[in-house]
Amino acid sequence: MPHSLPATIALLALLAFALPAAAHGPSVEIGAEGLAPAELRVEPGETVHFQNRDIGARRVRGAEDAFRSPELAPGSGWHLRFGFPGRFDYEVEGRPGLQGTILVGETAAAP
Repeated sequence: MPHSLPATIALLALLAFALPAAAHGPSVEIGAEGLAPAELRVEPGETVHFQNRDIGARRVRGAEDAFRSPELAPGSGWHLRFGFPGRFDYEVEGRPGLQGTILVGETAAAP
């Protein structure tokens, strides 16, 4: 027996809520051992999720202050969309020497 359009829409809505949440996409974890990964390659327009898995509050800051996260408490995260190609170096404040790179687009293919 064919379903009516409203019944089909209601069923799809229920299934959407029952499915697990989609992953955040590309991500960087800040942990006691460092960054995972320390270098991440993405396409223009992608959003990178920075997750603080360390024991202290941390802030992600781009080279020359190109971007800066709010203070990330342990267990919290922050998203940043990279809209155009380039190389984006950053450091983790509160962890001297902890640095990473986001490579976006064509720059991602270069050494």
